[in-house]
Amino acid sequence: MKLNKLATALTALAAVAVLTTSAQAQVFPNYNSGDVFIGFEQSGAANDYIADIGSVSQFIGDASPVTIQLSTTDLTAAFGSSWASNSNSTTNVQWGLVANDQSDSIASDTDGSSIWYTKGETVVGTKSAAPIRGTSSALNAISNKIQALETATTGGYTDYETTADTSNGVIESSTAANSWTSFKPGTYSGNTAFNIGSEIEQPSSGNDTGPTDSALDFYEVDTRTASNQPATLLGTFSLSNSGLLTFNPAAVPEPSSYALGLTALVIFFVLKRRKALSNEA
Repeated sequence: MKLNKLATALTALAAVAVLTTSAQAQVFPNYNSGDVFIGFEQSGAANDYIADIGSVSQFIGDASPVTIQLSTTDLTAAFGSSWASNSNSTTNVQWGLVANDQSDSIASDTDGSSIWYTKGETVVGTKSAAPIRGTSSALNAISNKIQALETATTGGYTDYETTADTSNGVIESSTAANSWTSFKPGTYSGNTAFNIGSEIEQPSSGNDTGPTDSALDFYEVDTRTASNQPATLLGTFSLSNSGLLTFNPAAVPEPSSYALGLTALVIFFVLKRRKALSNEA
């Protein structure tokens, strides 16, 4: 009898240990300037979900795809088990990405690249039109809103505890101040997102585009460029129904292509010069 009681007690302790080690401790998350946030919302939903997926540097100047596993446990908790369904364009879960560099003032920017955000492809596979860089004051307004999403003391990312499944994701009330939804990023809101002037999530379309049947182009706004210049396309994000986020960088010509182009240009000018000399003769 005593052995049975001991065995039962040990089994209970083992179960507690498994539960303790399988779940993340819920803590207030860390944020570093230049980190990228992915946000999810659903029209009429009580909650939205945002996660810090790391430094924007991983998406700049790399010729290889980048993959990041998101928590489907969190997405299910926020939006239900059908979060990846594309069956109804009025209830699709919408998603997008934003980032800024809080250590770099727009007004006195010297190294550029202070703002990054996505723009959904209306037709998957056809790149969206590049956003146009606004004035310094317009960029400041965008940066300030992204900063509020990240670190506002009321409702910002760092004001919430992380979920039990991750160390970088939070589920927040969609009606809270400085929530993802409060910045009106979706096509359902009829408003501009983060003051950017164009929707950052996937657009609704005739084929009921949803989170796993969409593509988001990721742009870099270099604040050193003149106003009214197009942003730089860095690549495209896509999402699987298993929560795998994939970034495919924009095509970059191989060094050999640059060399061939330069050689062709030199030959062109040499031939043009020879023709001019022969005409003079």
